[in-house]
Amino acid sequence: MGPGGTILIVILTAVLTWIGHAVLTGQQRRLEVAKALEANRRELYQRIMGLFFDVLKDAKAKSINMDQLAVEMIEIARDLSVYASDEVLLKFLELRRIGEQEKPKDPLILLKLWGELIISMRKDLGHKATQVQPMQIAELVVTDLRQHLRREEDNT
Repeated sequence: MGPGGTILIVILTAVLTWIGHAVLTGQQRRLEVAKALEANRRELYQRIMGLFFDVLKDAKAKSINMDQLAVEMIEIARDLSVYASDEVLLKFLELRRIGEQEKPKDPLILLKLWGELIISMRKDLGHKATQVQPMQIAELVVTDLRQHLRREEDNT
């Protein structure tokens, strides 16, 4: 092999090394972005859950601060628009839209939507094959939910 062949091997090695480095750097960057997005989603979803349970506690104590609740909802909506999956964002919007109606529909519909929102968040965080149903999620906070459901079935 002559001097031209050696130069060609050196150039080819350098090009392949550069391409390999570029690919590896791109993959690392995508992984870092995905990890940051997951961390932001996890924090956001925890805030949503915290808000929901705070409202339940405040409602029981009859001390809901509507101004504070409105501010928190605006902040959550802002973060949802950036970090949430489409499914979570759409479920949140649907739940909020029904909850803001002057005469909200049946509370069981709100509970079912809330359960669907939680399931969507769980899927977004990795529980893709979850077997949990929306009303099972609702049972976490409404202890006599099964009795309400039975009454609904009896009335239909």
